[in-house]
Amino acid sequence: MIPPFVPRLASWQRGDFLLSTDPDLIDVDWVHQQLSAHTYWAKGQSRETTLRSLAGSLLFGLYHHQQQIGFGRLITDYCRFAYLSDVIVAQAHRGKGWVAGLPNA
Repeated sequence: MIPPFVPRLASWQRGDFLLSTDPDLIDVDWVHQQLSAHTYWAKGQSRETTLRSLAGSLLFGLYHHQQQIGFGRLITDYCRFAYLSDVIVAQAHRGKGWVAGLPNA
């Protein structure tokens, strides 16, 4: 049997902003609220659906002064395939180039 791949945690700092793949930092309540209330593709989705989608993905959290302000996830086999999904950034922090930089992270 092939053992599951466990990705290495990574983080990038720019001034007071942190981009991290540490799932323990994700504010699940914030992510669920943003997805279920502010996106057309996940509007009204249940918390259970949000949790299942998080469990099956490589998560990216964006933080400002340790407060979550952005999120994205990769649906991936960690080898040849990765699909960037559910990218959200709080309105007050948009336009700073974070989303454009995700593929390079």
